[in-house]
Amino acid sequence: MKTHNHGYPEIYIHICVFIECERHITGSTFLMTTTILPTYHAPLAFGAVYSISDAQSVPIILTGSVSDQGITIQFAILSLFSISGNLTYNNAPIGPNTLIPVGASLLYTPLLGFNANDTFSFIAVASSGLNSTTAFININVTHIRGN
Repeated sequence: MKTHNHGYPEIYIHICVFIECERHITGSTFLMTTTILPTYHAPLAFGAVYSISDAQSVPIILTGSVSDQGITIQFAILSLFSISGNLTYNNAPIGPNTLIPVGASLLYTPLLGFNANDTFSFIAVASSGLNSTTAFININVTHIRGN
């Protein structure tokens, strides 16, 4: 280890820059503790595509994952871009910022006669405080003649 004219090792001098240098030079002792916090990874949210007719409803289960032990996730609805039907959870309408637990089933019911795509977005929210990137659910609805 390289030393300088004053006899202290180089690493000691680097620490001295951040902590009161005079204490080290005069011979005072100090205790420096370091807390190493765990590094968490952002969760993942997985989008999906559904194809249905305007005469049926479809259950939608939001999916995602987290790779860190002991960390849980839930889902947050971000935006209902073009929902032309009803999107519910536990028979209640869903709006932006609705939190959905893992494994919960949403129910999408298109308006009768609707013939287009509906889309909404969501993220996975981890108990570590990290969020996933945005995922999308796309629902292709086909109108059945006669309805």
